[in-house]
Amino acid sequence: MTSNTRVAILGAALALACVSQPAVAQKSKDTLRMPLVRQISVLDPFMETGAPGRFIADTIHDELICYNEQTHKLAPLLAKSFKQIDDKTLEFVLRDDVKWQDGEKFSADDVTYFLGWASGPQSKLRFKETWAWIDKVEKTGPNTIRITAKRPAPFYLMRMAFETWIYPKHIHSKLADPRLYGKAPVGTGPYKAVKVEKSGIDLAKNPYFKHGGDCKPPSNIGNVQIRLVADISSQIAGYIAGDWDLLSDVNQDQAKDLAKNPRFVAEINPVMGWIFATLDANNITGNSPFKDKRVRQAFFAAVDRKELARLYWGSDHLAFSTDNLCFKFMEGCDYADNQIKYDPEKAKKLLAEAGYPNGVDIELSSVINTIVGDLAKVMQAQVAKVGFRMKLDLRAFPNYLKQETEGHTMIRNSLHSPRIPDVVGMTNYFFEPTAPRNRYFIDTKSAELADASEKEMDPVKRRALIHQLADYNAEQALVLPVVSSAVVFTHTNEISVKPGGRLEIFGFYMSDLNWK
Repeated sequence: MTSNTRVAILGAALALACVSQPAVAQKSKDTLRMPLVRQISVLDPFMETGAPGRFIADTIHDELICYNEQTHKLAPLLAKSFKQIDDKTLEFVLRDDVKWQDGEKFSADDVTYFLGWASGPQSKLRFKETWAWIDKVEKTGPNTIRITAKRPAPFYLMRMAFETWIYPKHIHSKLADPRLYGKAPVGTGPYKAVKVEKSGIDLAKNPYFKHGGDCKPPSNIGNVQIRLVADISSQIAGYIAGDWDLLSDVNQDQAKDLAKNPRFVAEINPVMGWIFATLDANNITGNSPFKDKRVRQAFFAAVDRKELARLYWGSDHLAFSTDNLCFKFMEGCDYADNQIKYDPEKAKKLLAEAGYPNGVDIELSSVINTIVGDLAKVMQAQVAKVGFRMKLDLRAFPNYLKQETEGHTMIRNSLHSPRIPDVVGMTNYFFEPTAPRNRYFIDTKSAELADASEKEMDPVKRRALIHQLADYNAEQALVLPVVSSAVVFTHTNEISVKPGGRLEIFGFYMSDLNWK
């Protein structure tokens, strides 16, 4: 089906919706209904690491502490207090009034068991490094635990606030296969799982949830139904007919078209992630003009990031934005503004100085049929104005990754979400020397600055190291932050959504959604 045909069908459906009566809205039944294109058969974020699975699982489970996205401060959750005793030791005093969703009492034994399992050799987890820093977990009192790290690092408390959910010992420890836990999970979070099947998931409010505070306030929505609908056209048709209350898989054009109907609202929420480009400064491809710093600087100056933001967001004023290697609300982040500027005349001059007065051939690799690939086409036109003849190599992700691994990627154009609001989410991704993706541009100085920042315990000294790294990145033109990420979704006008964007890459939390 062509793009024009899809638009025509959507337009006809919208016209019909304006004169048709929708199905009974589910606010009256206190049930929010949403479809997903991707099947989620287990509610275990340690096993199912995709954004939709983490979103659902986070409504069921809690961490010991949480991150208040309004104040950018850590706050209690399952723990009522916490502190870092020394460079390697964290202490948590746990709440004594929390129950698991099956009515059993939450205790320090649950925490010591589960963190020991997640960090220990018996667990086989995709992102094992998230918890591999833990050396031991001890119960030091009826409601007190201590976690000792293998080595000093400044971001351990932040790690505990993101993706370190606690599972019940009385259930998880008895499973012959831990992968079965997600079929019938039991947590302490605001919703409990009523049904977990390949065709869909049902959630209901947890009556024991009283401890969310400002970080994780309860929603007034009583029930949630999530169903597998792999075809987005079918999702839209059902939404118009009144079968759904929220769609999270639509693109920006679809959301805006649907919002022409007064029953629907389009949301574009900023999230903690960015589309970036890295250049083959180390000539891994064997024919890279980017081995010359001036050519790299010219490319950075040739990309109009504000225009890309307007196309992506509809505005160049972003709630989450960055000019360099990190978001300024992140722990440890610091950089001088406007070091990387759009300046086509400077780009032309730099290319001429580098020996390319008539332009130069380059190639950009990205993933086909994604917003990243679509923006690459706009970048292609932008950089052409200064003399870059940029070929686009857009592939399905497995082939794209194969090209990168084999050393054939001159410009890598991709998307990254750091997962925690600490600069380690950026430095570890871009400047980890052993990662094959980084061998194209990493050098000794950038690797050493990144490594030092991941060990420095003094906050002032750590920010100074990141400032140096950001200065070096801008001067050497290594990693270009193209545009900050956003998530598009649409919902009925019976739902209110907390404004301001979310760090979670899914775009919202259940606690953000309420009936009006």
